[in-house]
Amino acid sequence: MADILIVDGISDNCNLLAKLLSRDGYSCNCVFGGREAIDYFNNLQELPRLVILDYAMPDIDGIQVLRHIRDTPAIASLRVLFFSAHEEPLYRDNALSSGADAYLPKSSILNLDRFLKIIRSHIGPSDGPILPPLKTDQHP
Repeated sequence: MADILIVDGISDNCNLLAKLLSRDGYSCNCVFGGREAIDYFNNLQELPRLVILDYAMPDIDGIQVLRHIRDTPAIASLRVLFFSAHEEPLYRDNALSSGADAYLPKSSILNLDRFLKIIRSHIGPSDGPILPPLKTDQHP
């Protein structure tokens, strides 16, 4: 089972986040959209250590997915971190009052070290191998 389940309505966002987290040694699974997430949870064999959940998705929003998680005894204890483009306090407050463990704006990925520190604070260090950091500035 993956350490982290990433739920996002945009597959490129999900795949990029999974790639970044896997470089820090975490294993990740991606599901695309709220409906696919609920189907995933209904057929779950083993719990991930963390769910990273987008707020706005085209079919079922993240709040509805979170309610499904919290209302299903077998998965109610999952740690859920919202990761959303919505930076307004209203969205954060709604997610936290609905039972999310944390809320991070997607812009927080710009400080990757801090972002990974927050992930580690929720689930601890990864068990997998850590790869060298990606080179972000390449000079000719």
